[in-house]
Amino acid sequence: MCKSTSVPPLPQSLKGNTINISLFEGGPALTCTIRDIAQAAGVSASTVSLVLRGKENRISEETKLRVRQIAKQMNYVPNQVAVSLVTKKTHTIGLIYADMLNPFYSELAVGVERNAQLHHYSLLICNCDEQVERCIHSIDLLESRCIDGFILQPPETINASPKQLHALQEKLNTCRTPYVILDRAIHNVFHDYVSADHQLGGYLATDYLIRLGHTRIGCITGSLSDYGSKRRL
Repeated sequence: MCKSTSVPPLPQSLKGNTINISLFEGGPALTCTIRDIAQAAGVSASTVSLVLRGKENRISEETKLRVRQIAKQMNYVPNQVAVSLVTKKTHTIGLIYADMLNPFYSELAVGVERNAQLHHYSLLICNCDEQVERCIHSIDLLESRCIDGFILQPPETINASPKQLHALQEKLNTCRTPYVILDRAIHNVFHDYVSADHQLGGYLATDYLIRLGHTRIGCITGSLSDYGSKRRL
């Protein structure tokens, strides 16, 4: 549904130009489109599109200024769905992570979002709550939104259940969206993967205790079906 807004008077810099904004005067106006801006500016819709998208063109600076200022006056907001149909990009990535309540993973999500924003991407976050079924559902959900890619942190016990492992393997093998696996390796899924050096971490922790004079050293691991836990041990 279109949203009604009140349009303020045109700025001084536009006074004297021939601009038809009768559709927007004398009361509330519907959210404008590129065609509305084109009509008000007296140019084609393709000209407005080129100007607002910042594409290289031979349009005069005067026309560019007029188009941009009319767009601002009309409170123009690009329709991202329409843009994505043309560009084949949504500038959105997904993050599927295992446990939203875990402080480590919450901090990780913040880092992903900040970096995405630096590159002008939005982030959709899914919490699979350490459940393979929810993980697969999240992949389906993100793909239905036509995202440009996603980051996947699998459930901790993904390699413990052959049935669940096979289900996630099948989903990823047929996935047409680019993805990166984070932190936890999935057996027999050979794909882009980012993780800490768990073996080095285990070595450094043990070495530290030995240098303090300790000789009876224990290790509390996560599930031994988890790649990281095995490497630390």
